Amino acid sequence: MSIIINEFDGFRVEVNNEESRGDIILSRSPLNVIQYSQRIKMAEAMKDLDKNELIVGQGFHHPVLYSDSCYVEEINMINLPKFEGKMDVSAKFRYRQQDVPVSIEYVGDDILVSFKEDVRAVTPGQAAVFYDGEVCLGGGFIKEAYKDNKKRKY
Repeated sequence: MSIIINEFDGFRVEVNNEESRGDIILSRSPLNVIQYSQRIKMAEAMKDLDKNELIVGQGFHHPVLYSDSCYVEEINMINLPKFEGKMDVSAKFRYRQQDVPVSIEYVGDDILVSFKEDVRAVTPGQAAVFYDGEVCLGGGFIKEAYKDNKKRKY
């Protein structure tokens, strides 16, 4: 069963949930000639709720899925009092993810997390947990993600 998402300039964008397990299909049939369909593996890359837009990117490692920093809110530090300046620690943003080396610093009540290398799929609303080796320092919830000082539209 396909669900048509949009039609524009003779193209139809649809999601085929049965055959392709969520693949997005772009198709065009100009002047009733032979219909052309191309299946493209896509992943949700960004969304702009104000404009009601869903932006997709082709491939698991599409560049728009990567961030170099994020803000974390609702901080709950259990093994570390509030500190001044930057601190080098590791962080996890996803279950089973390897530890990511980061630096953290308080900016008001939030923590700015700067990644040593770009990290994939750092998404607002998910947890960010900070570690010093095996010791959990605490964490919070991702508020915003950034790449090159530009806010990601997640």
